[in-house]
Amino acid sequence: MSKKAGNFINMYYLLFILVAACISLPRHPLFSDNQNTKLLYGLAKASYGNLRHDWLLKITNTLPFFDALVFAVHQFLWDGIFSALYIACGLLLVYAGLKFSSIQEDRAAAPLYSLTVGMWLVALFANNATGRLFEGVAHQYILGHVFEPSNFGVLTLFAVFLFCARKPGWSVTLMVIAAWIHNAYIAPGLMLMLGMLIARWRFGGGQAPFPLFTLLGGIGGCLCAPLFSYSLLAPIDPQAQLEAFRIITTERIPEHSLPEIWFGADAAFKAIAVAAAVWLLRRHPLGWILGFVEVLIVLASLWVWIMRDFELAFAAPWRASVIIVPIANAVLIGKAFQWLSHKAEQNGRYQKAQLGLVVVAVVATGIFAVSNYHKLEKRAQHPAYYAWVQEHAQPKDVFLNDPNDSNFRLATGQPQYISWKTHPYRGQEVLEWSARVAKARAATGKKAPSCQNLDALAGEAVTHLVRPATSESIYCPDWKQAYADKGVVIYQHQPAGN
Repeated sequence: MSKKAGNFINMYYLLFILVAACISLPRHPLFSDNQNTKLLYGLAKASYGNLRHDWLLKITNTLPFFDALVFAVHQFLWDGIFSALYIACGLLLVYAGLKFSSIQEDRAAAPLYSLTVGMWLVALFANNATGRLFEGVAHQYILGHVFEPSNFGVLTLFAVFLFCARKPGWSVTLMVIAAWIHNAYIAPGLMLMLGMLIARWRFGGGQAPFPLFTLLGGIGGCLCAPLFSYSLLAPIDPQAQLEAFRIITTERIPEHSLPEIWFGADAAFKAIAVAAAVWLLRRHPLGWILGFVEVLIVLASLWVWIMRDFELAFAAPWRASVIIVPIANAVLIGKAFQWLSHKAEQNGRYQKAQLGLVVVAVVATGIFAVSNYHKLEKRAQHPAYYAWVQEHAQPKDVFLNDPNDSNFRLATGQPQYISWKTHPYRGQEVLEWSARVAKARAATGKKAPSCQNLDALAGEAVTHLVRPATSESIYCPDWKQAYADKGVVIYQHQPAGN
């Protein structure tokens, strides 16, 4: 088969692969999960429900560009664009995986290879369990189940391919854009650029071009992002900020921040997978980039583990693993199917096996797509009291409920006293967030809070208290039961004389 004919067939295979990926992405309902954290500010500024009265709108946010995107979409366009952007990031992730799978070999003359690899990438990604192959260590990922800033990490991942395709200018541009949208991609961007510099030194400018002004521009662009975030948090109390880092890393997200917690069999397996890909690509610039970044991740993890450096733990340099792990696994999958594709060209039995693998991947993708659809319907269901809140709440009402009830804000459009999942980053504000969490847990525990404590919460603008139906009842003069079902009881603050 000619190369031109192979490219023509591959184009249709690619369309089929992307459609399958679009259908089977394991996404969750709009305005759920992490969207209650990441979309909150932009939606509130766009007058979503009554969230403009929420406490969180008074604190500092460090995602101004993402907020602006959310504001513009909700205020002037259509909320479905959030889902479209999520799907677009997923499709780019699958497309990049296809590119990395054949990074060392042109398989245009064997179009069935692209279909085999592409459908297996989609099938693996469409399942929550096997999809972890495309995630990094410390429970971090590019594409979770909802649209959020982390999705833009796909720009950094694709930037690595652009560098391998000898387009360093576009590569650096995408990494800087990702760093400004989400600060979590500052460290990965800098680590990858250093890896690209090592590759340039090893292979020369012909195979790994990386002009000095491009490198300096990329480093400068990435470093300006944290300086801008610092300006948003200023003025900063050093002691309060250090304590904030400790609270966030050791209490709020230790599974993302502390190596002694997140390192286990999953992280070890992924480290081995990256090392295997590095060995296979040892004569290619990509291998040196992956290897250099993996070494930096290991050294940073050891430093945090030994020195208890909460500031570096907060920066989470191991987030770079969300870039190198999916690349490495795409390379390994590609190498396996390259071997099978070569065999199929020589022996008809291997060709039948390859066709069988395509069928298996297509069937698995269909099963996962149906399963994900039913999970989507189930996750769209909310507690019964949400409907009552939407119907009866007034604009400035503030609800205190279980801090783990993280879907409340966007599901009801009503201010919430505090949520465990949604937290600030500025020192004093993190301390206040921590204090509010403690008060909320005390007020929603099995034992009834004192009337004095409830009145103090009313002084913080709390108008409604949501407690489990199985907990002790409240008998306070200024708090009356307003709603009850099998799950919760809602008490409303009604001072005497009102």
